Amino acid sequence: MNERLSQPASDDDITPEELHAANAVIFLNGLKTNKDLKGKWEAKLAKARDPKINKDDKIALLDNFLAKYNTTAEDVLRLLKEQWWIDYVNASKPNLQSDRFVQDVIQDTALYKKYQALATAGDMPAMDQWLQGKGYDCTTEQVVASFQKMRNQKLVFWTGLYGQTALTLQKTNGDGSKGASPAEGEKSAATSSALPKFGPPLLVNLKKVSIGLTELIDIDYSAGTLKWEGGAGSLNDFSGNIVFSQVNQPEGSSADDYSGPIFSGTITLPDDITDDITSGVTYKKGTYSYIGRVGEMPDDPDGHSLPPSVTPQQKDTVQQVFFWVGGLVGLGFGIQMLITVFKGGVGWTREMLDRFKKRADKELKNSDETTKKIPEDKIQETVDSLKDPAKVKDEGTIRELERQISEAGDPEEQARLQKQVTETRREMETQKEAEDDWKETEEDIGPGGEYENDLTDIMEW
Repeated sequence: MNERLSQPASDDDITPEELHAANAVIFLNGLKTNKDLKGKWEAKLAKARDPKINKDDKIALLDNFLAKYNTTAEDVLRLLKEQWWIDYVNASKPNLQSDRFVQDVIQDTALYKKYQALATAGDMPAMDQWLQGKGYDCTTEQVVASFQKMRNQKLVFWTGLYGQTALTLQKTNGDGSKGASPAEGEKSAATSSALPKFGPPLLVNLKKVSIGLTELIDIDYSAGTLKWEGGAGSLNDFSGNIVFSQVNQPEGSSADDYSGPIFSGTITLPDDITDDITSGVTYKKGTYSYIGRVGEMPDDPDGHSLPPSVTPQQKDTVQQVFFWVGGLVGLGFGIQMLITVFKGGVGWTREMLDRFKKRADKELKNSDETTKKIPEDKIQETVDSLKDPAKVKDEGTIRELERQISEAGDPEEQARLQKQVTETRREMETQKEAEDDWKETEEDIGPGGEYENDLTDIMEW
């Protein structure tokens, strides 16, 4: 056990100042996994750069945003400059070995359960030693970072039924009229501040994606963003893009305590559409804001708003993969809390460390309970469904395929292998985009990063 937790606790509860400092850690870690939060935070920073705004108003602008996370701009800036945080960010850069471990652990039930058990025991040095003993030359921090990076590369890690959604008209029609929003008849428009019952569900079924009754064709996923073309000359009736994020810490002002995957994006309808998205509802042409989160469809528990091709067995698989991946997400967040216990700020009180330890214990317990929701006889089937999508391609993969092409005598076999080369190069480009996107976030929250520079300019101007 961490010797810092063996220190005697004081009689006082954690102070508001200590709480704000602790929540700054959770906020900055949240920027790594929650693209929606990252975008909103960067928009506030951009607004605060306006030279026409005075210093006090700039600070108030940022503090108002951070109030939902019970911290302040001063606490965030102080954390960005603390040596332990700088060391943590530098130590959290994945390598090939941590990437390899994530690929293996997602597909090996025995490895997964052992990793989960070590994390639950709360002994980080033992976890690092175990990784080394298993032949993975990496640290626990790097493993967490590799998993976050992998979610940017592989759509399968966002598998789930996003049944609680909102679709809200954002732009007028081409003829200048405002248009119905979003559906005619008894179904009313969603407000941007609440999740209504009537948005079409989004189903991520491993490699396939559907919105309402429509399965999307020729989708592209890279750097955490799903895109598809639509309209004239396309196989889809409508176009769109969706960004996936992970909420680990609910906003203080949230009406509930939801944590888990979310998405946000836009859908553009070139024409009025009836039935193709949601049975019996007409959506007017225009561009819509589309947001949602995982959960059953409130008005359609029997799944009539999903494509008929989605079988009950496929829905079960989606649910099981969601639980399996969710267990790893919970592990990662719990480990982030443990890292703070072992390596957190110098001079932190026992109460602050205790707070992080309790949060770590809660997340690790939830992780264990999440994976236990999968029936024992379905675990191997769940793991098998993740095997191919989890592979990361590199130049070695290309060289091996080219060797096979040179040795193949059959033209059809050569053509098949050449197609694999083309697909592999495309996957490698996707991996590179996702890695660059991940590195950009790490640079922002690391030593001398954009957030520190911006906040320093604002706070010390």
